[in-house]
Amino acid sequence: MRGQCARVYCGIEIKTKGKPVCDDELQTGFLFFGAPRVQSIDALASGEFHLYIKGKNRNKRPVALIVGILAALVTVLIIFGYALAQEPQRFVAAFELPDLITRTPTLLEAHVATRPPTLTRRPTNTRTLVPTKTPMATVAPTATPRPKFDPHFLFGRPVQPDAASNSPDRFYLYGTTGRGEYEVHHGEEFVNPLGTPIVAVADGTIVVAGPDILPQCGAGGNEVCGRQPDYYGNVIILKLDASYKNQAVYVAYGHVQKWFVKPGQRVQEGEPLGEVGQAGIALGPHVHIETRLGANSYAATRNPLLWMRPLPGTGVLAGRLQDRNGNLIRSANILIYAADENGTYIGDTETYSRDQYPLVNADDTLGENWAFPDLPAGAYIVRAYVGSLIYERRVTIENGKLTFVTFGG
Repeated sequence: MRGQCARVYCGIEIKTKGKPVCDDELQTGFLFFGAPRVQSIDALASGEFHLYIKGKNRNKRPVALIVGILAALVTVLIIFGYALAQEPQRFVAAFELPDLITRTPTLLEAHVATRPPTLTRRPTNTRTLVPTKTPMATVAPTATPRPKFDPHFLFGRPVQPDAASNSPDRFYLYGTTGRGEYEVHHGEEFVNPLGTPIVAVADGTIVVAGPDILPQCGAGGNEVCGRQPDYYGNVIILKLDASYKNQAVYVAYGHVQKWFVKPGQRVQEGEPLGEVGQAGIALGPHVHIETRLGANSYAATRNPLLWMRPLPGTGVLAGRLQDRNGNLIRSANILIYAADENGTYIGDTETYSRDQYPLVNADDTLGENWAFPDLPAGAYIVRAYVGSLIYERRVTIENGKLTFVTFGG
């Protein structure tokens, strides 16, 4: 073996197909790991033992490693693709992405264009019935001829001057709904404690006195006196001696607790008729007052404020809010302010609402759709809110008189 690149391991001479294997060609650890596979074994002479092999393959291990890595990557990609296809949102949400994009741009203070502030009117102590976030246009009212009106303050108050309240409750005036809380009102309410004396508002004759369960009103006495039987609980109805344009005038007292009179009895203004109660549909003690014109019927009511004398030093304000075609505007808010430097809030009401039959009626001459009682003599500002518009008028109240205003459209 001298002169050849032969090497003997454990007494075995290694050759590949008769060609000696040199050290630099032999894989390290030939007999232990990664040895080339044996091709054939021949009988060797002279006690020597020759092992013929296919020859070493240097690329087998790197190829296997690369194949394994590729297989692992393919497996990972398959798993990733399956998970992404099944629940993409949940899968993506599991990875926190860097906030590389600011989605809402933030303007630096130095670069913000500052608009000049809008002047805001000094607030008053009013209940705001119309949102004021959006400026509303104030529309100049259309000049409307004032109707020719013969005042008909024919009667006084249903309670004595020293009663707890001898002025109508402003929250629930004729034709209103108490800001939508109740049915349309056909009269006025004088809120007083139970047992407060009720008096005749004028000279006249009693036509009804007692429970209102059975029909006893109407032209032939065949109607119940209210919207329904037992509406007032107990009722007194007075027919005035005075009439208006040849029409009879009646005044009804509803929800009374006691009555001291009977049908056909003559009474004089100020004479006791009964006591304040809470009968029928009343929610609290008060006397309900109605004015009926032409017939003793719930369908013939008129606004008592136009027939009842104002308190000393005060007057009545009434009006007509209409559209450009002259049609009444229903359920609009009317606010009243004193015409002083502070614009002091006085009160508010509603225009007549639409009721189920019978409807509330306007005065035959005025055609009003709102009224407000007992305003001290002086100057006032009236505002009507209709959608996004405000109609405004300046009025003057005179002692003992009716002031009428028409606006809108």
